[in-house]
Amino acid sequence: MEEDDDFYDDNIAFCFIEEPRQEESIHRRASCERKILSKKKQFEELENKTKELDTMIAELYQVLIIRKEMDRCASERRKMLEITSKTKFIYPDSLIINLNIHNHTEFHFHDWNIVVYLCPLALNCEIDEPGPSACISKVVKIVSLAPGQGMEASLLISTPTKLPILLEPQLVKVFRLEQPCTYKIGMAPILLTLWDLLTEKPLVFPLKDEEVKKGAKKVKKPNGLMKNETIINLPYRLIYLCAGAKATTESVLSFLLPISATYASPESLSVKGFVPFEETTSEIRLKITNHSTFAEIFVQASNGDCFHQLLTSLKARILVATSQIYRQPKESLQKQISYNNIEELWNSILEKLS
Repeated sequence: MEEDDDFYDDNIAFCFIEEPRQEESIHRRASCERKILSKKKQFEELENKTKELDTMIAELYQVLIIRKEMDRCASERRKMLEITSKTKFIYPDSLIINLNIHNHTEFHFHDWNIVVYLCPLALNCEIDEPGPSACISKVVKIVSLAPGQGMEASLLISTPTKLPILLEPQLVKVFRLEQPCTYKIGMAPILLTLWDLLTEKPLVFPLKDEEVKKGAKKVKKPNGLMKNETIINLPYRLIYLCAGAKATTESVLSFLLPISATYASPESLSVKGFVPFEETTSEIRLKITNHSTFAEIFVQASNGDCFHQLLTSLKARILVATSQIYRQPKESLQKQISYNNIEELWNSILEKLS
């Protein structure tokens, strides 16, 4: 009986010794698992951070390439992000600007912005030169834009800002470094004028009888032209540098006006239409005739004040285009072109490129 008692005592003692060892093993295993999970989490965070840095480096490289291209002269500059516009007038003083953005690069734009500054140009002697405070800005969000793809955006201007308006878009990207860093790249400006509101029919309000009679009055000027008529001669060299195309009637028209046209003959192109102007409608006509070294642009309008604004706007559109020939201007074109100096700038560019 004593032997049985000793046997049970030994087994009980063994059980008490083995139990703490099992608990210690479980704790060690749990501790190892926690450390493994912690290291795995750290590795995943490091991997994600590395991917973010790789993406950021690629985007910084993208910024440098685009900026370098925009600093090249026009003949060497590749197409990057191209922005075209169509403008619609809403009575009485609002505009809808439809922007078409096309990605000609090999880069994928993800989470970028295009900030569009809309600045009025003082091309009327009765209007004071607007300062920077007169500009308004609109933001177009680029969520994702792959190479070769395009996107559309609409801007509503409901303030009574009169044309012409200069659109100065900037490509903007914010990089989240130790401190947020913002990169801005100036893009080709777009000048919106009465020419952009040209329609085949008077859509807003009918042409007033007195305006028709006023425009139809035949009074010859010394140069043989009637009242509210003029001719501008554009050297082919200027057209080639600004439009990058051979001087045909089609290329001249697409350079001057983003509108559809009616062809009068293979050598001459004539466009007729209407534009809203100061609570009335003015009938206008533009005719292009090619010569050996220049294109002849004939401009006519039924309203005298509208005629002068159309003529000045046409010159301003060409000056804006010529500003892009060499490299992106460092100063806003709003500060460079005004009623006071537009004729001087116009004569200067014609003298250089004739």
